Amino acid sequence: MCERAHSCSLCKSRNEYFLEGGASSIFMICKDFVSANRNDILDCGNQANDWKPCIERKIADQVFRACCDRFVPPECRGLCIYESNPIEARVVLMHTIQPSRCRLYKYLSSIIHCAAQTHDNTACCRDMGIHEIGPQCLQMCGPQAKPRQLWGTRSLRKDRVVCLAKWDQIMSCHQAGLRARKILKMPTITSH
Repeated sequence: MCERAHSCSLCKSRNEYFLEGGASSIFMICKDFVSANRNDILDCGNQANDWKPCIERKIADQVFRACCDRFVPPECRGLCIYESNPIEARVVLMHTIQPSRCRLYKYLSSIIHCAAQTHDNTACCRDMGIHEIGPQCLQMCGPQAKPRQLWGTRSLRKDRVVCLAKWDQIMSCHQAGLRARKILKMPTITSH
């Protein structure tokens, strides 16, 4: 139902798509925004095309935020965007983790879980060199088995803090891992 799409007024077709993922990540979008053409999907989100995203940033961010709205407190939701510009990513991090705001040690695993949307993006992260900082950084490249796991006691563990230097690349890989799939239309049942 196109009415569920965030920007449905721009939708010219009633064909619908959703982003694959868990129940917390399903979000209806219009065909104009996402192509589910098999050739388009093969031309994105893999090593052969330098991990070019399959889903445009605006839509990807909406899905990310919808998940964060459920699992991340408001003071940490500033990180719930697929920011791939290195300078902008650092600004977002600094504004979110300033003293007495977001407790990353408590919520970073949930943010990563929402960014991954059930996809393991470790191959992309390896290509980006994220493991060169430390192998523990690859844990930020896939869905979390325990999304509410603490990564420190009163602050983020140092072995996780160093990974934030590559936050832009981690987010780029998570966006590249998103996929679209066509929804089959269900017949409308009318009662007489």
